[in-house]
Amino acid sequence: MSIYSRDYMREKRPGGGVPGPGSWSPVTWLIVINATIFVIGLFMGNGGRALLNNYFALSLESLAQFKVWTILTHEFLHGSAAHLFFNMLGLFFLGRVLLQLIGKKYFLTVYLVGGMVGGVFQVLYNAIFGDAYCLGASGSVYATILAVGTLIPHQRFQIFPFPITITIRQFVIFLIIVTGISLVIDMVQPQSSDGIATMAHIGGMVFGWAYIKFWLPSANERMRQQVKPKKKSSLKEKFGIRIIRDAEVVDTKKPKREKKEKKQKPFVTQDVDAILDKINAEGFHSLTDEEKRVLEKSSQRLSKRIDRDN
Repeated sequence: MSIYSRDYMREKRPGGGVPGPGSWSPVTWLIVINATIFVIGLFMGNGGRALLNNYFALSLESLAQFKVWTILTHEFLHGSAAHLFFNMLGLFFLGRVLLQLIGKKYFLTVYLVGGMVGGVFQVLYNAIFGDAYCLGASGSVYATILAVGTLIPHQRFQIFPFPITITIRQFVIFLIIVTGISLVIDMVQPQSSDGIATMAHIGGMVFGWAYIKFWLPSANERMRQQVKPKKKSSLKEKFGIRIIRDAEVVDTKKPKREKKEKKQKPFVTQDVDAILDKINAEGFHSLTDEEKRVLEKSSQRLSKRIDRDN
């Protein structure tokens, strides 16, 4: 059984029925905000969009004018409907996964700060190859994708709307290759740029990977040390008496050949089920490195069993 089939890996709607803004997740709020700002820009016309870019898009000129808020606000502007659609599509599918894995606080850090880091990367690149507006949530979405790829690299998913199933690691490798090719083309022929902020993608990917790999585990470890209760040993344990729990009762009257029969091991073993319960109670980020390895191996075994049964 995959961890995504469990109830707590689905977005919950309190009370059932049509969800209202009060029950929206951060992913839903981000999609609504981005779409609303884009629609407002359409009603404002070309002059209005130019005004929005002047005050809220990121560039060397905006920073020179001390518009420091543009480091954040550029993430909510998009140059075209296609630009908005593909960014929100990536946020919808993988943003929900990351939200369930690490919680609201850490998800928003990956998304917002990842976009800011991507914007800074793009501005530094523009300082060499020519200034231009940097806008869009691409850096944020790429940070989200790399964060998910770092947490659960072997999880398989279907590429919408095609009947193709790959692992998240394979998808990340594909994105890195495409981004690298795009960067080389931009550096060789900067005049033929198609308007894609390639360095913003790279900055987002670097932050998403580094945040999960280095900062998040250490933060969780400090949190566990602060709240971890001290284990009190009983008098029996102090004096060396072993306590046996859940001992298996063996019937010695049964033929020996029955003892040799092996039953197929279920996928959700006791240790895996305990880990999943821990995720339900404390979140994915509370797992230790060893628990993550156990969960990853179990996921791989499930994928092999499904392939074999099919």
